[in-house]
Amino acid sequence: MIPSSRGRLLKWLFHRKLSSFKSLKGEANENRMKIDGYSGAYFIVNNVEVRSSILLLPHTGYLWRPQTFAEVTPHSFTLFRLLFPKLDVLIVGGGRMAPHLSEENYRQVSSVCQAFELLKTEDACSLFNLMNEEGRHVGAALIRAGF
Repeated sequence: MIPSSRGRLLKWLFHRKLSSFKSLKGEANENRMKIDGYSGAYFIVNNVEVRSSILLLPHTGYLWRPQTFAEVTPHSFTLFRLLFPKLDVLIVGGGRMAPHLSEENYRQVSSVCQAFELLKTEDACSLFNLMNEEGRHVGAALIRAGF
């Protein structure tokens, strides 16, 4: 475990070739994931710089293999199928532009959540933070904007 500048602990887990990170803090609402910043090359999530595409859940984040939206396949959303109950909303950030889903990807995304939003990554980060702060059961699949 690595202490951050704000006294948080970062716990790294490895599961099925997914690296996950989780902020551990004392108060119940403070242990939610939050995107503190982003650029074309990285995200800052709970004060940790992540130079990869990411999948976020309310309390956990995962590194995501696709680095461009062209690399996204129906299997890219498999993690979300394991969740019960289903997500209220899945927010998909496609980089500099709002993504367009293929028919296969559309069916996969529709099956893992009650609703989804396709946005530019910049807008997707803001919406994820807002909905997660409200306590919604939200997830995000975010491609870095520079890719």
